[in-house]
Amino acid sequence: HRTHMGDDQDASHILTAAMRTALADGWGGSMWATDISDILFGVYSFDLNDQAVIEERVVQNSWMSRLSPLGLADIRVILCKEEPVMSMTRIPTKASSGKANLHQGAMGIGIDLATGKSRDGVFRGLSCDIHPDTGHSTLGIAIPHWDRILELAIQCADTVGLGYLGADIVMDRDLGPLMLELNAR
Repeated sequence: HRTHMGDDQDASHILTAAMRTALADGWGGSMWATDISDILFGVYSFDLNDQAVIEERVVQNSWMSRLSPLGLADIRVILCKEEPVMSMTRIPTKASSGKANLHQGAMGIGIDLATGKSRDGVFRGLSCDIHPDTGHSTLGIAIPHWDRILELAIQCADTVGLGYLGADIVMDRDLGPLMLELNAR
């Protein structure tokens, strides 16, 4: 209710309200406790020495939010032997339910490595240079902090030492480019 009615979109406020509701409703509180306990005691882990990591929430910067108003977009940089060889941004759509996953209906837009500008796009397997939800052109858009994005991807590749990887980078409102995850395939 808090987010659908436009009252509040702050993650910490939503989480606090959800915990209050769960604790007031004995069943809900027990479900939260069970979920947290399962994570901490490794129920979902293959290794009993696994640890739970609680991360800061990424708040997408305003520039990327204009391009991707429906969810957190990312920039994937593919590297071979620590050299960027191609890149794209994955833009959530209504069809992808706000997820930046091409197989779930997100839009993929190629990025020119030399200039950091958007190129041809793909949506549902077809060439597309217009955002399917906003109607805005996706051609020739200069990606902010492009040099830092490439530098971060190269640092990631150097750190993990894989010959080939995909670095997924997001644009945080306060921190700028952040590594979201690294993919070995």
